[in-house]
Amino acid sequence: MEAVSLGRPLARSNPAELSGLATGLNNLNVHLDGLGRRQEALAAAKEAVGVWRALARNDPGRYQETYNRTLAQLRRKLDLHGQT
Repeated sequence: MEAVSLGRPLARSNPAELSGLATGLNNLNVHLDGLGRRQEALAAAKEAVGVWRALARNDPGRYQETYNRTLAQLRRKLDLHGQT
């Protein structure tokens, strides 16, 4: 959680850090899910998808595959929890 808390302002001031923030959000999602904190995990996963989406839009060759994978993981998570 601390990495994400520190990563947000860093990414705002230095967009090159956005991929680090997105990775931290993905890790936070997994950690929170493992603790049974499903809604918080889902929020982190959604935020990560948003960051990867923005990165893929600006540099598809570098980030599109990661965005696609992260989006697919979010879809599976939503399906698992009966959400859309």
